[in-house]
Amino acid sequence: MGRHLSKVGHEFGSVTGRARRCGWFDAVALRRSIVHSSVTGLAITKLDVLDGLDVIRVCVGYRIGEKIVAEPP
Repeated sequence: MGRHLSKVGHEFGSVTGRARRCGWFDAVALRRSIVHSSVTGLAITKLDVLDGLDVIRVCVGYRIGEKIVAEPP
């Protein structure tokens, strides 16, 4: 999935040309950022890159041992 996102989304460093690390959308981290930054709007771009994927993975919690938590540790 990461390679697909990087290749189709043209996610490469402008100076080095190295592929950027791409992966799951982390909704837990986004929620924390919104709370601490007083964000009132959000623009999500490059949704067309997801078109080639059968499954779109979204992180909604973190597994710590046997427990799943919805807040960052």
